[in-house]
Amino acid sequence: PEGTCSGVGAPDPVFVRTYSVCLAIDEFLGKIFKLYELNETDLNQYTGNAVQYKFVTEEKLENNIPKQRTEYLYTTQIFDRTVDPYSVEAPYVWTGTPYSPNDYEGGLLRYRIDYRYTGNAFVPVRRQKNNWEVVSYGVPRFRAVAASEYLTQRSSYYEGMGREYRVGYYTFIAPRVLLTKTETEEMPISGETFKTTTERYYTNPAYTQPTRVVETDSRGRSQETTFRYCYDDNSVIHTDMKNLNLIGQPIETIRKVSGLQVSRQQIVNNYFGSGRFIKPGTVSFQTDASSAFSEINYLHYDTYGNPVY
Repeated sequence: PEGTCSGVGAPDPVFVRTYSVCLAIDEFLGKIFKLYELNETDLNQYTGNAVQYKFVTEEKLENNIPKQRTEYLYTTQIFDRTVDPYSVEAPYVWTGTPYSPNDYEGGLLRYRIDYRYTGNAFVPVRRQKNNWEVVSYGVPRFRAVAASEYLTQRSSYYEGMGREYRVGYYTFIAPRVLLTKTETEEMPISGETFKTTTERYYTNPAYTQPTRVVETDSRGRSQETTFRYCYDDNSVIHTDMKNLNLIGQPIETIRKVSGLQVSRQQIVNNYFGSGRFIKPGTVSFQTDASSAFSEINYLHYDTYGNPVY
C-alpha cells in the first residue's frame, strides 16, 4: 500500500571479543573452549544494518509520465532462536542461543507482475510465479559450541559468588535451494493469454544444476532440454573441474521439441596456461540427430582466461 514499507529488520550479529573457558572434568583435567562473544546491533539505534524487503515496486517514467511498473514478492527469513542446546531433556528457547542460521530462506523471488500504463491505469501484461524446494538432507552440517556464563554461590571453603559456565552444541546446516517450477502468463493488451510452465528436475542430489528442464505452453507445445555436467563423467579433467568447483557449465546440452532433437552441443575441455586453468578446447554443434557436427576449436587463452584464437 501507498506509504507502507515492507522492510523486515534483520539482526546483525557482530563478533566483539574472543576468550577461552576451561571447564573442569575432575581435579586434574579440564576442557578448554575457544568462544566468540556476539553482540546484536539494534536496528532502531543504528543505520546501515541488513533489512529484508518482502515487496518491491519499480516504475519507469518518461517526462514524469508513468510507462511501466514491476512488482516483486520475495521470501524473507524468520529469525527464530534455536532450541536451548544446554537442556536436552526439556529443551526451551533461551535468549542467549543463536538465531537459526537460515539465510537461504530470504531473497527468493516468488512472484513478479509486469504492468503497462494504458488508459490512465496500470494494466498487468505478464505474471510469473516461482516454486522453490529447500533440500536439508544429505547436505553439509557443522557443529558449533554455545556457552553461557552465570554466577553461583561458592562452596563453604570460599566466600562470595563464583563464575560458572555451561556449554552445549547446536548444528548449522547448508541446505540446497532449488528452483523447481516457473509459471508464466503473458497477457497482451489485445490478444489471447499465453501460458508457459517450466519444470526443472535435479537428478544428481549433490549439486544444484538442473539435469532436465521441461517447458510446455497453453498451445500444447513441449520442449525438453537435458544437461550433462563434469560430475557426470569420471575422466581426469572432469574430476579436476569438480574439485575446482567448475560445475556450472554443461559439457553436453540436448534440446528436443515434441520429442525430436533440434539441437545438441558438446564441449571438450582442455588444460591451458601450462595447466593453470581449464577451458573449452572444442565446442561441437548438431541440429537434428542425423546431421553432422560442426566444430569450433580454441587453441589459446590469455592469462585472464579469455580466448585469443
